[in-house]
Amino acid sequence: MPNYRWTCFACDHSNPPGVTRCATCGFTATPTAAQISAARQASGLEPAPPTPPAPKAAQTPAGPPTAVDIIVMLLFGALCLYAAYDSIAYATWPRYMPFLIDTAGLMLGPYVGGALAGLLGLSVIAACGVALAKLLAGTKQ
Repeated sequence: MPNYRWTCFACDHSNPPGVTRCATCGFTATPTAAQISAARQASGLEPAPPTPPAPKAAQTPAGPPTAVDIIVMLLFGALCLYAAYDSIAYATWPRYMPFLIDTAGLMLGPYVGGALAGLLGLSVIAACGVALAKLLAGTKQ
């Protein structure tokens, strides 16, 4: 029994000292946390706890590549190879414009970029070959 003025956890009514239950709703002066939460939800003072989200369905693996997938991959690979060619083929311009050469006297950027673009293009085209093999294997079954 509290020896002080207390407020009911269920209805927020102020109660005098020495009372063990709320004069308005009869709720105990020394409840547990679960009792307080249940009483406040029942009275509408506290919203119900949110429901946990539904578990996500497992993702299904992608099916075999389609002809459109392979065409898009081939176009991307060809674009990468063209970028490699363009970068390396036109990297010789500093020879004709020496005032644009960088401080080290080397222009490695176009060569490195071209090599990387070429590797990307070749790897994409190789992936196209694998995808095409899978597509053809799927149509024979």
